[in-house]
Amino acid sequence: MTTRQWALYNFLKNNYQEGVYISKRTICDNLSEFYQIKKNETRACRIMENDIREINNSDLIQKIIVSNKQGYKIGTKEECNNYTQIKLETIKKSRT
Repeated sequence: MTTRQWALYNFLKNNYQEGVYISKRTICDNLSEFYQIKKNETRACRIMENDIREINNSDLIQKIIVSNKQGYKIGTKEECNNYTQIKLETIKKSRT
């Protein structure tokens, strides 16, 4: 994982509150050395979304980051289990 991805993961982990999503704007404000939102925020959001995907695919991290319109958060045990189940089903379908 990159330095930026570790910074994002650690920020989400250190600011975890059960059920509370952290907005993209809050992440950008706190990790401005990695994510800058300007008038066109799609680039920063795209980079962040790619980083989230890489974090979730990493074997180094034992947590899943979930998202919705409100932002991102570390997934609960149930959310992580659901994510894993969906990934397994996707793998099974791709092999048939």
